[in-house]
Amino acid sequence: MAPGEGPSVWALQGDKYTVKAGKGTTGPGFTLLEGEIAPDNGPPMHIHNDADEIFYLLDGELTVASGDEVIKAESGAFIF
Repeated sequence: MAPGEGPSVWALQGDKYTVKAGKGTTGPGFTLLEGEIAPDNGPPMHIHNDADEIFYLLDGELTVASGDEVIKAESGAFIF
């Protein structure tokens, strides 16, 4: 699937999430989203009790909190 291709949802003050693979194609296995996150935005702190969350950062910077750990990632980073 090409960049930007797939159904998109706008959320969280200008962020855009495009569904690359979801329950319709993967079953309950996983969901893969392409996110375009505006500077100083992103999802609020939250927990997934039924799933893991993985990020592969193509461009820019991203700060992710996991428990007491804060990860500041740059382009090319993979976070699990």
